Amino acid sequence: SKPSRPERFFIGSEKLWTVLSERPWQGVPTPTGLRVKLPWFVVDLIQSEQVESRIVISSWRFGSPEIRAKVEGPHNARVADYDFFTSALTFPTEGCWEVIAKLDDTELRFVVAVIR
Repeated sequence: SKPSRPERFFIGSEKLWTVLSERPWQGVPTPTGLRVKLPWFVVDLIQSEQVESRIVISSWRFGSPEIRAKVEGPHNARVADYDFFTSALTFPTEGCWEVIAKLDDTELRFVVAVIR
């Protein structure tokens, strides 16, 4: 039998990374758009980040930078003694969206398809 490919993969650098799916993002419908949650992982998390993250997240519709997603967070989370961050992005429309996360001098960019 043919080996199956993983549905999720890590993207980023050793300083900042997240987990993405190979499939289009199916956002949860809300009154203001389609909402998707994302984890953000950081190496050498500093104590002050347990209250406020240095990660800055933005997103806009590919080809239409005036149409922006609403970003909530990132907020600190902890699972099994491991700290990371979570954020929620609410996309006002379906389509291709560019997501940018910045941490100090590190930038992570990717484009995703968001569907209903």
